[in-house]
Parts: sequence; structure tokens; C-alpha cells
Amino acid sequence: MMNEELKTRIIEIEDKFNLLKPYLESYSEYKGLINIQSRFCFSPDFLVVGINPGQGAFDEMNWKKSDVKFPNRILINPRHFENLDLDWLKYGNARKNGEWFETEKKVKNRFPKQFLEILFSVYKQRTGRNPILEQNRTDFLKFANNVVYTNICPIATNNETELKKIYKRLTKESELNQIWNGSVENFFKQRTIDLILLLKPKLLICVGFSVYKTLFSNKPNQDVKVFESHEVVKRRNADFPVNVITFSRKGAWDVKKISDLVAKRLIDQKPFNLES
Repeated sequence: MMNEELKTRIIEIEDKFNLLKPYLESYSEYKGLINIQSRFCFSPDFLVVGINPGQGAFDEMNWKKSDVKFPNRILINPRHFENLDLDWLKYGNARKNGEWFETEKKVKNRFPKQFLEILFSVYKQRTGRNPILEQNRTDFLKFANNVVYTNICPIATNNETELKKIYKRLTKESELNQIWNGSVENFFKQRTIDLILLLKPKLLICVGFSVYKTLFSNKPNQDVKVFESHEVVKRRNADFPVNVITFSRKGAWDVKKISDLVAKRLIDQKPFNLES
């Protein structure tokens, strides 16, 4: 599937979010709409799914400004479409005033920092090369740009508690009742399933037990901080079997175990087209 066709299909999914914006912008907890936070492609090496975006983009837009502006990072927005590099790779995201490869600099955000460590480890296991070294960075970026990153819900908030407050408020908006198909949570779950069925990733990574529970209606054993499973993503008459790795996002992640499982699941995939 060509990227232009993929873009059109993703915009069709995202268009349903636009109906919510007039309501969301009146909620104090709302910090913008952010859907895909990376480049996108058909059959990516893995699709990473979290619960919802944080407030970082909102804070950046409204620093020392009196008029509140909300991030609108969906593909129909041309500015967002032109800036689709994986969020974790962007300058100053993982490291304070630093590039993604400047690991000696102070950590700014543990979330992208830990995910970069996972990508570094998987890349090393598959290639035997250190992605930090200048001669390997271009090849590492080829790998990183075959990773797609999104969330169950595109509504950015300070935390998950505020997201739940927004869900409750949306439930009370009588004009929106006809679009929920059961519940607000189910509405966003179905949009995520639509995206999974469209992209058909080789591997699905659930960032947090709540993501796994939402997508597959299974309650994980919370004593096991990292686990793998084989699941079937279902929507109407479409079934998509996929390998899934799920891990707890509380505290320090078990980066080694997560990386080893990801590398193991991708071991049979075609190796990167590395430069000699």
C-alpha cells in the first residue's frame, strides 16, 4: 500500500476526532489532539501504542503566551504532516538541549529516553553496530523510521486521571451520544483497531497494562512486568493475528527484557539495508 493511500485512509480515521474539538477546547484538562507521533508506513517493524499523549507539546506552544493554543497534530494538518519524525528522536526531547545520540547529556524526559534505549538495543542485536557512532546513525534512522508510534486516545492531558475526567464530560454531551457506539472508551478503542488493521504491523507493543486490557479485553497478571502473547485484533469481519509485547510503564522499565523480546520476534524479518 502506497503512503499516499495510507495517508488518505488515516485521515478518514482521524476525521472522526474533529467532531470532538469544539467540546474539548472548553475543558481545562484538554491539551490538544495528537495522533500519530512518527512517520507511518504499511507493515512497520512494530507499532507502539500508549494510552494518550502528554502535555509537552501544549506547554511548548503556550510558553509565555497569553492566548491559549492547542496542538493539532493530525495528518490533515499540513504543518504536522511535514514534521513526522519519531517524537523520541527530536532535538531536546529525550536529552536536555541535546540530540537523540548525545547520551552523555542530562535526561530531560525518561519516557523517550527509555524507548531510545530499547531501539538502540534492538538495532545492536540485529546489526552488531552501535547506533550512537556517527557512521551508523543514518542506518539507525532507517530502522527507527520503520517504527510507528500512536496512542489509544489522541487527547493530550497532564495524566491519565485527567483523561478519565474528559471521558466523563464527553459522556454527558448529549449531542455526541450517537457516535460513541457504546462508550467513549470504546469509540477510541475502535479507532485504534482501525489503525492496526490498516497498518498491519509485524509486532505490536503495548505501553502499559491498561493498553493491553483495552485492546484485548484481557486482564494481565500485574506481577509480571513484561510479557508476550499472540492475539487477534478483530473489527467486523476483519481479523488480524499479531504478536504482542506488553510491559508496565510504572517505574524503571526492564529495557533489557523488552529489547530481547522485540529482537527475538523480529529475528526472522528481512535485515536492514545497511551501507557497507
